[in-house]
Amino acid sequence: MLAMSTSLDIWLGMANLRLTSTNPKRAEGFTGAFAGFACKASNIVEAVDALCKELEEAGYVLVGIEHMLPVQWLGRQLTTYEAVLVAAVATYPVQFRDVH
Repeated sequence: MLAMSTSLDIWLGMANLRLTSTNPKRAEGFTGAFAGFACKASNIVEAVDALCKELEEAGYVLVGIEHMLPVQWLGRQLTTYEAVLVAAVATYPVQFRDVH
């Protein structure tokens, strides 16, 4: 069994999104999107909650998550995009840049 950590971890994953009715991209015909993210939080619940709030402010609703793990559990090198997001959590705890 793994011990629960009280320190802050950086969580990485891919968010599946729905555009809110007020998102300007809706007028262009878009209804969904996805974005890689990094989030600094003490556990997955706090990370998802913070991610939901940030995405909502940007005009998106979180509908799913793929491959969300703490950075130290990835078992691989970070991609360039992931490395940028991880570095940026030092400034602000939730990071996503490119929404597709």
